[in-house]
Amino acid sequence: MRNVAFDLFYTLVAAFFYVVTLPLLILFSFKKKYRDSIPARFFGIKNPPFQPHDIWFHVCSLGEAKAIAPLLEKLENKRVAISVITHTGYEAASKY
Repeated sequence: MRNVAFDLFYTLVAAFFYVVTLPLLILFSFKKKYRDSIPARFFGIKNPPFQPHDIWFHVCSLGEAKAIAPLLEKLENKRVAISVITHTGYEAASKY
């Protein structure tokens, strides 16, 4: 049996968060790092085609992108894919 009070509470809380976060998303979209990444994250725009690869590294931040540099030097003859989360990590990974 459904709990109507819980459903109402859940709906109101979710609506509140949507109303609060939408203006923040719009506000952040004016910053360069978000302006570049939002279309790629949400709509797949400007994502490079995914090529066949031997090894795939997924890094989150600048520090992790720098940490895989020695591995990438050892794997020169392998096809390597790198995916990143942060803008600074993307800039560092783009150098490889």
